[in-house]
Amino acid sequence: MRDKIKKLKVGSTVQFVSEDRVLTGQVVAIVEDLYGIKVKGIDGHFWRDRDALASLEKESH
Repeated sequence: MRDKIKKLKVGSTVQFVSEDRVLTGQVVAIVEDLYGIKVKGIDGHFWRDRDALASLEKESH
């Protein structure tokens, strides 16, 4: 799912796959190489590495 390599930060919006569903969430924590993602309507956080995430952030020029 990796798009062009973009630096993700807390607050970035990302998409990832969980149990055969594509979910959209917001990065709420970064611990070493793992990103904690909160998805609206789902309790808790998902933890994924960078390779599992696609950034939905607009590129700044």
